[in-house]
Amino acid sequence: MTILFILTTLYLLSLTGIIFYKMATTGDPTKALYFMIGFLPIYGTYLALAYQQTASIIFINFIKYVKEIMLLVMLIAYFLYKKDIFKHPFRLIFLDKLILIFTLLCIVFTILPIGPIDPFEKMVYLKNILYFPLAYFLGRNSPLIFVQLRPLLYIIVSIGVLASIVAIFESAFDIHLHTLIGYSEYNFEVKNIKPTGNYGLTWTFENGYQEKRFGSFFADPLELAASMLLTFSTALILFLSSKFNNNKTLYFGLALLILLVFFIASSRSAGLALLLMVLFIAVLLRYYRLLILIFTSVSGLLIYIFYFSSPDLQFYLIDTFTFQNSSSVGHLIEWLKAIESIYEYPLGIGLGTSGNLDVVDLANQIGGENQFLIYGVQMGLIALILYLMITLLAITNSFHVYRNAVSTNEKVAPFIVSSVKFGLILPLFTSNAESYLFIFFVTWWLTGYTMQFYGKSRNIVWYEKG
Repeated sequence: MTILFILTTLYLLSLTGIIFYKMATTGDPTKALYFMIGFLPIYGTYLALAYQQTASIIFINFIKYVKEIMLLVMLIAYFLYKKDIFKHPFRLIFLDKLILIFTLLCIVFTILPIGPIDPFEKMVYLKNILYFPLAYFLGRNSPLIFVQLRPLLYIIVSIGVLASIVAIFESAFDIHLHTLIGYSEYNFEVKNIKPTGNYGLTWTFENGYQEKRFGSFFADPLELAASMLLTFSTALILFLSSKFNNNKTLYFGLALLILLVFFIASSRSAGLALLLMVLFIAVLLRYYRLLILIFTSVSGLLIYIFYFSSPDLQFYLIDTFTFQNSSSVGHLIEWLKAIESIYEYPLGIGLGTSGNLDVVDLANQIGGENQFLIYGVQMGLIALILYLMITLLAITNSFHVYRNAVSTNEKVAPFIVSSVKFGLILPLFTSNAESYLFIFFVTWWLTGYTMQFYGKSRNIVWYEKG
């Protein structure tokens, strides 16, 4: 573990130094995306490993804020290199306006004395929310051609492949990587979270029947499974794109490898999300025969499970869909609590009162198993509706861009955004999914980038010279 810590630290130092220099000297928002892709997948596990090896709270706190420092540098550099940006009239699309309104609403709830959470904790919570509009803004203003986009796609796929290999090794040796890196000790001593479950980690690392779930080098199995949606979609568009015809077998094999991870992570919501994403892709590509094949395959699989599989698997699925499984019951209870709160307080009860982020005090927590309801509890029905509209518009606008694109450069990002965002709808309904910073920062950045093409198709740009 010490060798792993040294190697990982050297990697992060090199990544930070190179990207910091590039951002400061070019002001290109794309560099922030490179940093987040290289840093966020291992962020949670590196904190645990670093605490195991150093026992230094100061070092841990520094690592926690490296990403914020890098994004701040990116914003400063961007505005320094775009000195004339405010001299030209802005041309905002409807999605831009919704995101700006949502951001302002979050700021208002931070400033006003609403709720039991103290101002500093609300500011920390706001910081976490702002990743989403900030990623969108950076993507919206990123000048990017396909030659620059291609390395980003390769890196995303490479991370997915590495995560898959680590997860396969975990499964093969029947041991959690998180046990080796001091994950439980870090949670207990730094975050005051006691170990739970049968394996001394948290309940997230097992299903409702005491079977292990593995998280690779991501923070937990749920984040791994959600992130694999992004990797699968990226590998698939590389497979389908004419620019990569010579490597079709490679990308198809990588997509199959990534599919294996969904079984290792054993996330039901992510597994169903994958199925929804594939159905959406079939519609997006007009592969209607694939829809028939999927329907036939799923029907055959269900028939096999309910008539020929082991009783344990049958009970597992039945309990899941009838909300008798402990995990499903937990979701239902949290949804009902959140809905009750929204009904009683339709204008919200304040930031930091719902969700599973570290800043949320368990004593004040209401709900937390549905991203839409989490925003509804905190900032009322307006925030819930805004976020729902933003999510739907991100999908539909990206779908429109893909269908009307004339070049590979214009097709890749909207394909990834529309398919992954559609697939993530289910995890959004069953978890505080925007805490999975890797997949959400990347997809919101790509959403902003995609909207450049959406604006062009309607003669609208983020800003234009007089």
